[in-house]
Amino acid sequence: ARLTTRLEDRGDDAWRLRLTHAGGPAALGVLVSDGRPVASPGWAEADDSGFDLLPGEERLVTVRWADAPPAGRRLTIGGWNVDPIDVS
Repeated sequence: ARLTTRLEDRGDDAWRLRLTHAGGPAALGVLVSDGRPVASPGWAEADDSGFDLLPGEERLVTVRWADAPPAGRRLTIGGWNVDPIDVS
């Protein structure tokens, strides 16, 4: 499955990310996770993750950054049949 991503709001403490199913079969087990190295300070908290997207569907996900410095913030989007996408 192919997804597109658009960062709609990049606030100091939260990001709003729009994920759109752009092609192929249903996107299964879509995960939104902190894409920084494990030893990085703080963490990302997505309000939705582990969902499926059918062709043409989209989902708006809000990610709150807890104690993570603004420099170097990065999310990784992936899934069972979705190649990883980095968003920064």
